[in-house]
Amino acid sequence: MKHQLNKTSNEQGDLQLLPNEQLEFTCSEIVSTKYEFHLDQDILEPSYYRPLITVLNNASENDMVVLNINSGGGMLDSAISVIEALKNTRAQTLACLVGSCYSAATLIALCCDNIDVGEFATLMCHNSSYGLGGYTTDIKDRANFEHKMIAKIYHSVYKDFLVKEEIEYVLDNKTIWMDADEIIQRLEVMGELQMKEFEDSQTLDNEKEDASPVKKQLLS
Repeated sequence: MKHQLNKTSNEQGDLQLLPNEQLEFTCSEIVSTKYEFHLDQDILEPSYYRPLITVLNNASENDMVVLNINSGGGMLDSAISVIEALKNTRAQTLACLVGSCYSAATLIALCCDNIDVGEFATLMCHNSSYGLGGYTTDIKDRANFEHKMIAKIYHSVYKDFLVKEEIEYVLDNKTIWMDADEIIQRLEVMGELQMKEFEDSQTLDNEKEDASPVKKQLLS
């Protein structure tokens, strides 16, 4: 949208408007959309989350996606699909813990940019469970593979929220429970650790930039 202002001056130097001289300026409108989803049942099959994943994939950096979470957990495959979309979206994401946030639901919550913890929110981390059928050797190989993949996911998502020993504790089929106060405390520590990691990476990048002319000089 363009707006034009015509101007000139009379003998006394006062500003007057004329049709042939124009001051042009541009006005742009920033459009943002807030999307809200309710994850208030068990985590179901992956196809159930197509609308959420589609929104995350297509949202802009001006958009906000809110996930209201009150779930006892469920299918890990579905959680992984949502996690990948959360990691790659350009939108700002917010998880609101309004009750139970258990098992696979914790993985989704921790991949959001921000987390709002309700007064009576609770969180539970435990190892994944699944059933296998087939030949004995195939079952053993599949079980070892599944354990390896689950460990990779847990160490990635729970990093800084749980300490390494706690992650191993969960992978050893133990359970960790938290109330709202402990969730908030751990999120604060997690934020501080992530900020320090970011600052350290920035410092390292600056040191590399400062050293690059020296390297070029040595090579020449």
